[in-house]
Amino acid sequence: MSVRVYDLAHARAGDKGNTSNISVICYDVRHWDFLERELTPERVAEAFRRVAKGPVRRYPLRNLKASPSRSRRTSTARV
Repeated sequence: MSVRVYDLAHARAGDKGNTSNISVICYDVRHWDFLERELTPERVAEAFRRVAKGPVRRYPLRNLKASPSRSRRTSTARV
């Protein structure tokens, strides 16, 4: 079974020079363990292999949550 990251979390991205960041923020704390297990640095590196040349580092911040009232936008990232 595949699940879209979009269905479980809000994501934001940004860059400075040759460094990019992607923030993934769970809508519901119940999805944290699943996303932490499935959205590994290796999977992210593979998904972005055509544009990301350096290492992927993860900095977990378990207590961040997205507001449930925000509208969800479409995303093509899948785990």
